[in-house]
Amino acid sequence: LSRAAWGTLAAYDKHVEGFRIAGELRFQIVSMSPYAFAALIGRMVDAGVTNCGEGERFFNNMTRELHAAA
Repeated sequence: LSRAAWGTLAAYDKHVEGFRIAGELRFQIVSMSPYAFAALIGRMVDAGVTNCGEGERFFNNMTRELHAAA
């Protein structure tokens, strides 16, 4: 596991596995294929998510994108 992804995975664990995000977003994320999941983690690393606070902002933005697309 690379250092770049450590904070990202901690944020993922807290917010997604901890049920701290919108239910429809969580459903979409846990239903991803392994390739889509890897792309999500890469997107989080590229966005600079290195801690749980940045993860919260990232997932809030994803929720807004999900609602805007609906």
